[in-house]
Amino acid sequence: AVSLKEPAGGDTSASPVATVMLDKYYYATDGAIDAAGDTDYVKFTSAKSGRVYATVQNPSGARIGVGIYAADCSTVVDSLAVLPALPPPGAASQETAVTMGTQYCLRISGQAAAAYQLQLAQDLP
Repeated sequence: AVSLKEPAGGDTSASPVATVMLDKYYYATDGAIDAAGDTDYVKFTSAKSGRVYATVQNPSGARIGVGIYAADCSTVVDSLAVLPALPPPGAASQETAVTMGTQYCLRISGQAAAAYQLQLAQDLP
């Protein structure tokens, strides 16, 4: 498990809410979109090359989205895996190919204040 509790001043792409080495399955149950339009940032470094999968969901059904970006949190790494303009209600998933030892960024955004859960994993060996 990993905690997604934001610091008092919030998080940014330069100061993410969490940073992990993706060497196993990670999950968090304490994420929160604090207000409409809020974005949370989670940076991860891939322990191996292959596909990575990120899923966010919330019990309230509020729209939430997740995108996988380069370490700068703005460069799209897979043009076919762009965060939709209107994510589905309650849950969203994203997957893309990653390179071992490279840092990436998850951007989790919502249109309303809501708690969320995150799951982050790579292909099984």
